[in-house]
Amino acid sequence: MLLGVVLSEWPLLRLPHAGIVAIVVALSSIKAALVALFYMHLKGDRRLLAFVALAPFGLIALALGVVFSSYLIRL
Repeated sequence: MLLGVVLSEWPLLRLPHAGIVAIVVALSSIKAALVALFYMHLKGDRRLLAFVALAPFGLIALALGVVFSSYLIRL
């Protein structure tokens, strides 16, 4: 996305790299959700199909939670 390139290359905006990555990931997630809702026509489908389509995001969040919790506990 063009906004991600602008955020990383604009010298006046001094954000840490982690902040830029978080913004780009959030924008990409919103874009993916809009594509799934409108282009893939999930907006008008039943709730079960939407749950099946969104379940991997929950699994990814669970996996990231396990990884980062072990990182915080590490001595």
